[in-house]
Amino acid sequence: MKLINLGQFFKYKQNLQLNVRLVRNINDLKHKALKVAFFGTDEFSLTPLEKLVQLRNETNLVEEVTVVSQFETQKKSTKGIVPVVHRYVRENELPKIHWEELKINPKHHLDHDLAIVASFGEFIPSKVIKCFPKGAINIHPSLLPRWRGASPLIHTILAGDTMTGISFIEISPKKFDIGRILYQAKFQIPPRCTTENLRDMLSNKAADLLPEVIGNLPTLMENSIDQDDSKTTHAPKISKTVGYINFHEQCCDEIERTYRAVGQRVSIKSLWDGKQVKLENIVDIKMENESEITPGTCQYSKKERMIWIKCKTGWVGLDRFQFDQRKKIISAQSFYNGYVIDKQTGKPGSTKFETIVE
Repeated sequence: MKLINLGQFFKYKQNLQLNVRLVRNINDLKHKALKVAFFGTDEFSLTPLEKLVQLRNETNLVEEVTVVSQFETQKKSTKGIVPVVHRYVRENELPKIHWEELKINPKHHLDHDLAIVASFGEFIPSKVIKCFPKGAINIHPSLLPRWRGASPLIHTILAGDTMTGISFIEISPKKFDIGRILYQAKFQIPPRCTTENLRDMLSNKAADLLPEVIGNLPTLMENSIDQDDSKTTHAPKISKTVGYINFHEQCCDEIERTYRAVGQRVSIKSLWDGKQVKLENIVDIKMENESEITPGTCQYSKKERMIWIKCKTGWVGLDRFQFDQRKKIISAQSFYNGYVIDKQTGKPGSTKFETIVE
């Protein structure tokens, strides 16, 4: 793991070494235990919250942990799914504050020293930020200013990035993800990593870094630096159309990254003979590029039990499909025998995968 404290790296290199030493003796810090308000909801939020509770129980860094979230919308959650942070708060009987109530009168609800925000999903206004004398910091799963926005993990995978990281930043009352950088840590992305894999990895890394950040917060605040806006890339929310595959325009590695990035959130789809079909499981890719073969053409490998689909360059291999109007998932062999083979000739027909147009 490579730790990057940008402010101290450029201004006070010796202090950076001091911070590392202090972390190893975190309980020896002459540090007033802080009352922390934690803002979060989803899976990325959970592990940092668990770390804060551990710090409350085992160190002199944290005195109290109160969770702020959209508890009032819990019963309205789609499919009745209770967000993981809400469940953790309930199971561990943590004090909680309803976000909608907090927004109306923050001073009535808050007597905390520090706000820590992780994947909260709501803009925190100035009147709330000002209630925290030690500041309000956000844990962002990218190396800001790269991938500012609501979906940094997805865009990291879509872009084929090989490195990513965690950014601890001051929360700006003006806009999401533009605050001064307090601390960053850089990590290599594992091969074939999905958005969910990356989320869990960075959530754990962020939790591991929390003691250092909290323990050295005054120094980090003093040496924070502005983000370089000229290097900004944006990570907006995705729509379902990102899953519509265009074999004529997309290369095999781009399609495979799309599957890893959004396959658990939207359907990866194409058209077969005018019907929408879900590409249920992209197993592999190969870079062989027979230019004479039209993109969208499929070939069945009996040995691998996969259908290979020709892309702009290369091939993607799948072992499961599902037509939209049917619930049953079918194997590659069943798809090939039932839909690719011409029943009159016993040979592959001329139908190819085409792009969905809305």
